[in-house]
Amino acid sequence: MVWHCVGTSVIGKSHIDSGIECQDFHSFRISKDKLWAALVVCDGAGSAKRSAESAETVANFFSESLLKLAETLNHKPPGEWINDYVIQSVLDVRAKLRAAAQSDTLAQFHTTLVASLIGPQGGFAIHIGDGAIFTGNIKKDKSNNKVNLDDGLFISAPHNGEYANETFFITESAWIKNLRITPISKCDWLMLCSDGGASLTLNHDCTALRPEFFVPLVTGIKNEADVNRENFLYEAVATDKTWTLTNDDKTLLFCFSDAVVSTQDELSINAVEVKKPAHVATSMQIDKSADISEPSPHSSSMLTKNQNYKKYIKSNGRVFFTYLRYLLLLLFVCALVAFVYFGSQHDFVKKHFSSSVEQSIDVDKSKQEEVTPSEDQEKPKPGLPSEEIKKSIQNKQKTQKI
Repeated sequence: MVWHCVGTSVIGKSHIDSGIECQDFHSFRISKDKLWAALVVCDGAGSAKRSAESAETVANFFSESLLKLAETLNHKPPGEWINDYVIQSVLDVRAKLRAAAQSDTLAQFHTTLVASLIGPQGGFAIHIGDGAIFTGNIKKDKSNNKVNLDDGLFISAPHNGEYANETFFITESAWIKNLRITPISKCDWLMLCSDGGASLTLNHDCTALRPEFFVPLVTGIKNEADVNRENFLYEAVATDKTWTLTNDDKTLLFCFSDAVVSTQDELSINAVEVKKPAHVATSMQIDKSADISEPSPHSSSMLTKNQNYKKYIKSNGRVFFTYLRYLLLLLFVCALVAFVYFGSQHDFVKKHFSSSVEQSIDVDKSKQEEVTPSEDQEKPKPGLPSEEIKKSIQNKQKTQKI
């Protein structure tokens, strides 16, 4: 596989009207054997005085750093050490900007970072802030004899703040919280762009390609001679028609394999929208222990060891909901046991209490029967003295006689 690259950065109408220079910058490097390509796009913040300088510094630094990484990958398998390498590269370029600023504060050097290293079997994307990275494969559609460009479409979407015009920068103190490193499967082409460039090539939600712009663009680049491709791309992006979509600076960096160049059939796209989070990389915080070495789930990749971020998050989500189901089942069983237990206790108390009451009633009745004479017992006749009274009277009379 041989890689070809072409890129352009065009000043936006709002910058022309305001007298501000273009603050986008792009850089790419191809290995000597043309098997690896390192691509970088940076978009400087409009509010930062030295953002154009920063975008150029970061783009050139990272394209060189990533190409060195490619040389290492030729004899060393990928693993967690790639994360360490990328993070160290960010620290190194921040130190370089700090030296240029002669200060610890980098507020005047704010810039985004959109970068990728791609090889014969895939690669990975590096993303801080807005802009986009998207890749695809060519596949012939036998029904119409056209070649679709968006087979296996992958998109690393922009990461904005609370509002649409807010984003994150490599120069911020909390940059690592907004760093995304995402595996890229084997592909036939990939494009990097600033947020202005994304307005031309992607739909509003950054979930699908714009066929009316992307297909003619790739067709023209493919058909042009190598020396004319940059001029063709510049004219396609600099036309006044693009101002209806965005007034911002616009950068497009297109990398494609010889498979795209060699196809003779008409190009097209399926225009299938990529649904989040299946293939659209969203904001992902990582640390140095994070692993990017597993390929993405929809195809094979050069990053074949350990875990994939998407699979990792997806599998952990399944584990979480599995444990949640078990917990709810356990709570239900406990509630059922408690209901049966306390229900039986209630029946026992009720039964015991009722038997006690019945026993007490029986005792009271027996006592009452002992005190109250029965009807069969002989009652003393009224008006007649009893035998004791008679004897007492007789004894009294004898005493008087004596």
